Amino acid sequence: MDPLEFTYKGYRTEIDFCTEDRVYFGKVLELNDLVAFDGRNPEEVEQSFYQAVDEYLEMFPTIQRKV
Repeated sequence: MDPLEFTYKGYRTEIDFCTEDRVYFGKVLELNDLVAFDGRNPEEVEQSFYQAVDEYLEMFPTIQRKV
């Protein structure tokens, strides 16, 4: 299976799958902070990634990043 990759608002992630827990998971790459998320299927983990980025930007509104 090829890894899932998403980009949103200039932030990138690669998604892994845990066969034991049967869950997709990832973290936002290239950050000094840990922003992790998960989902039960590719669609859910993609939405979870978008939500994690949005929440991160809400918490740290002064962060400027090229989109």
